[in-house]
Amino acid sequence: MRFLEQEQYIRDFPQDPEVEAKIIVCFKGEDHTLLFPWVKPNVEDLKKYPDMSQEFILGKFLKLKYITEEIIDEENSPNDIYWYELQGQKAIQQVIEYEGLTYTFYVLNKGDNFQQLSYQLKVYEHHEIQGEEHRSLFILTKDGHINPDIVGRLRQAINELE
Repeated sequence: MRFLEQEQYIRDFPQDPEVEAKIIVCFKGEDHTLLFPWVKPNVEDLKKYPDMSQEFILGKFLKLKYITEEIIDEENSPNDIYWYELQGQKAIQQVIEYEGLTYTFYVLNKGDNFQQLSYQLKVYEHHEIQGEEHRSLFILTKDGHINPDIVGRLRQAINELE
């Protein structure tokens, strides 16, 4: 696993929900909200993951057009997306176990609206670099910069995991 700060991604992101959660939680400071979009959960999903259905926070998603535009297509509407505020590493790990290979999280400063999105974290299974495929975590920001505190937490977590 290698953090490329200037390019804003982590290459060779491991496929291990516990390790992945340890990295994702680095973005969850006391002043941040970590959100996960769950597209079209069915009744069985809601029964299988009761903790997730209890953490449901935003109901119908008409107010979330800014974030949901990339998720909405002919099959999905804003009403098909449930948003969960994830409080800790265990909840993050549970989502990763459910989602598997690729997923997206959103990070907001507490009290901000969705137009002030701090980070979008996207995991891609097939990131091609010089003809080779890698699993990568992309860190997308509005201003192109990652908060130095988060960079420090990421570096520390990666060092502890190696």
